[in-house]
Amino acid sequence: MKKFFLFTLLLGLMVSCIEEETPNETLCTDFDESILNSDQIDFYQIVFGSEFSNSVDRVRKWDSEVRIFVPAGAQDSWKSELAQVVGEINSLSESVFLRITEDEESANLIFFFGSGEDYVRLYNSQAVNLIDTNRGLFSIQFQLTDFQIIGATCWVDGEAMLSDSCRQHLIREELTQALGMVNDIDTDDQSIFLQRFTCTPFYSKRDEDFIRFFLSEKIKPGLCKSQVFEFLKF
Repeated sequence: MKKFFLFTLLLGLMVSCIEEETPNETLCTDFDESILNSDQIDFYQIVFGSEFSNSVDRVRKWDSEVRIFVPAGAQDSWKSELAQVVGEINSLSESVFLRITEDEESANLIFFFGSGEDYVRLYNSQAVNLIDTNRGLFSIQFQLTDFQIIGATCWVDGEAMLSDSCRQHLIREELTQALGMVNDIDTDDQSIFLQRFTCTPFYSKRDEDFIRFFLSEKIKPGLCKSQVFEFLKF
């Protein structure tokens, strides 16, 4: 029997969980985060969202090809930027491959450029209270049995008067977070993960290091904080 849970971790993020049969019963052991350096603290905040009471103490990550469908209405320049970001992520990844598909039926990630109202109506009704205060959103759906992400949506406002650099930033931010790097940080002005709104149109070197590590073969869906720490090199 499937149970469906929906909860909000922060503005800009909606997370759905599907529990099939029994959830993973292996409990994560307590982990002393005081031993982390500043880079590691930020990485843990991005991946685990430990500052929120309803966060998940395991890695949520895709374990299959991410097939991205862009509904009609997106400008060619926006689709080109998305394709560029897909290429950048693939160049950093050794565990997950992203591709853009024209077949909506086979897609497991919808990237929608349009109004917030249409995004809510067509793809994510739970975001109704978020669209007025955000220009981009994403949602992920993952299984509680193994913490694999099995579906996602991204939205970048296609009607707001945004500069090219701002829209490029949002495309990078929403797609990267939909891969499982779900949270923002407030410590790095150059990061694509910065909590306050910026228009940085590229990944910082530190962002790339975080993405490369997260998408390495070592990091598996369902890993606990202590298990991830065994592999940390930064």
